[in-house]
Amino acid sequence: MELIFLGTASCYPTADRSVSCTLLRFEDGRIWMFDCGEGSQVQLQKSSAKPGRIEKIFITHLHGDHLFGLPGLLCTLSNNMSESKSDILLEIFGPHGLRRYVRECLSLSRSMLNFSYVVHELIIAQHQYPDDWQDWKVDSDDDGRLHPQEIGGRSIVCDDNGVWEVNSDIVVHEATLEEALRDKALENGHSTPAMAAQFAKDIGASVLVLYHYSQRYRQTAHDAEGDVDSVTKLLAEAEAALSDCDSCSVVASGDLMEIPVKRRE
Repeated sequence: MELIFLGTASCYPTADRSVSCTLLRFEDGRIWMFDCGEGSQVQLQKSSAKPGRIEKIFITHLHGDHLFGLPGLLCTLSNNMSESKSDILLEIFGPHGLRRYVRECLSLSRSMLNFSYVVHELIIAQHQYPDDWQDWKVDSDDDGRLHPQEIGGRSIVCDDNGVWEVNSDIVVHEATLEEALRDKALENGHSTPAMAAQFAKDIGASVLVLYHYSQRYRQTAHDAEGDVDSVTKLLAEAEAALSDCDSCSVVASGDLMEIPVKRRE
């Protein structure tokens, strides 16, 4: 298997870094996509992956840099799909509100698809909402009127502790800002490399892959000029946080990077 990073930037795309989108390609060529920010289908065409092999899409959260590319990708997949594959069912997973987002985008643009799709929503536990969530009231519920190619999906709830069990050899974790900017990272719901490293240790991962970098960091030290830092700084902070953990290594991902994933024996 391979992890293929199509976009590793936070917030917005730049000339040399696209926003969040990661692929997991299995040995038989099947693909699961994680997030689909703006421009992801362009990055997909630059990669070694075959768009027609995507069978599941997972949206981590409903920020635009993680899902603004999804409606366009669905339409492109449909336009390029042969009639012999029109009986497939594309599964999409994400937080409550994703079902309405996909349905409204496709319906308001009157976009028909050559395949069926289903959106399964994760129901967020009440304690996971920020304190000011209700200050801006948005109706995330769908009205039950399906898109012509949509099949009704499931609502997935967490366990009694308010979490979904995690047990992973490799964890891909955002590292938006350096540790000195931890307060700013937390204010915007993001993480530092040290926080990512702690999570990797907590779940017993053997490899931590960093991504979702702020635009203040260039990809390499060679690209950085003057007071501008590079991703190398974030990598060094994660390595320092893992210095007491011999069982976990860390990698800083970059756009179009491919990382092999070994199955457990």
